Amino acid sequence: MGSFNRLYCKWRLLSLTVFVPLLLAPTVMAATLLPFKADYSLELVSALPETNIIDADGLMHSELIDHCDFWISSEEFFINLRNTEGDSQIFVAKSNSRESKNGDSLQFKNSRILGSVENEAEVIQGHASITKKESTAFFNLPEVTRVRLDPKAIFPATLTRTILDAALRGERFLKLTLFDGSMMEKGVLVSVVIGRLQKSKIKLKEPRLSKKAWPMSVGFFAMSNQTEIADYQVDLEMNENGIPLGIKMNFGEYGVKAELARFESLPSNPKNCVK
Repeated sequence: MGSFNRLYCKWRLLSLTVFVPLLLAPTVMAATLLPFKADYSLELVSALPETNIIDADGLMHSELIDHCDFWISSEEFFINLRNTEGDSQIFVAKSNSRESKNGDSLQFKNSRILGSVENEAEVIQGHASITKKESTAFFNLPEVTRVRLDPKAIFPATLTRTILDAALRGERFLKLTLFDGSMMEKGVLVSVVIGRLQKSKIKLKEPRLSKKAWPMSVGFFAMSNQTEIADYQVDLEMNENGIPLGIKMNFGEYGVKAELARFESLPSNPKNCVK
């Protein structure tokens, strides 16, 4: 199981909660946000020989709800890795977040289990705020502490809005700083390369699901990473509604692709909000 243990730092550094909120968050430009539920099937696409990984499969579920002045997102990620020695190891990640639509507050709870479903989950929970004076995260799990965020840090919804706005303007490269609560650190650097809008090859027949998408490559770098090689990379097709139609995740030692298997659009603009 040693080869699996070497992968743990990658999972801890950047897990599900880094990229799924990024993929699900809203935009206020010409593209229209579509609240939804989606299921993705996971499968192995590559692995370095020294990992001894020969197979992997799993599922990912994502959900975005429009709740008055907030976006509520939840994600579940499950993958089972198998190696040449006949061993298998699972990784389970769950995330729940509530982010204000103006991008100034975030509540988050992230949990991870590595090895077996019987193992105790590692939980990171807290809230964060961004003001003109200071940006701060307050954690109550796994310990009570306060972290001053990077001055340029933004939350996932603002990050995706920035990316989609840039895509609509025809921009091709972005460098940003993200805080999403998946780590007890001040943020993570994000490098984005945006391709040209094109028709996706996705076969799902959902009338409200735009089939036009931008191919994107999103690299995530820990603040301590002084190299040009990302700690974690996601290649995806993001459609005009901010929904990922296909995802490839490169964890360095191995790569996994997620294919959209089921999609359901959810109601927008709740009528019971108090103004």
